Amino acid sequence: MKKLFLATGFAALLLGCQSAEFADPNSEFYRFKDGTKLVIHKEITIPAGQTNVWFQYGERRRVQQFYPFCRFYVYGKPIGETRTVEPGEVTIRRWERARRLVWHDGNPVMYAAVRIGGQGPSHVTWGTWFYLEGDTDPKPRLLMCGQLGDWNPASSVNGYVSFDQIQEALGGYMSLVEPSQP
Repeated sequence: MKKLFLATGFAALLLGCQSAEFADPNSEFYRFKDGTKLVIHKEITIPAGQTNVWFQYGERRRVQQFYPFCRFYVYGKPIGETRTVEPGEVTIRRWERARRLVWHDGNPVMYAAVRIGGQGPSHVTWGTWFYLEGDTDPKPRLLMCGQLGDWNPASSVNGYVSFDQIQEALGGYMSLVEPSQP
């Protein structure tokens, strides 16, 4: 009986330590609550010929990807005219965290490091992908928030962005709003 009690206590202790990391909005492992919404506070203009816009430090801007940023996408092919996403609430269908290899694709991005020689990607995006569902035209498709890190998983510059860092990147344009606690 004593062994069962000790084993149960130890398991509860381990679970308690693990859940603290997921419950802290400042943690890169924060677990977003079911029912979290993306609220668009200001009109977002998608430039002609594009399907996405970048945000960093609360501004629409050319981003330095080694610092937290977000990229907002809409459905459809790039068209020859600007499109506007009106303020409103957007459903987050699901979200995931993943590391994805980076290849320069000609987008307006400033890289702070240069890789000389060798083959393959020089960096990895440590990102959180929010898959969106909305009724506006153009329809919101995806919000990706992250930062570049080294391709080496042991590097100290790696890590996902936290809830608070996402909010800071989006600024007054958008915010993630979690459901109220009962």
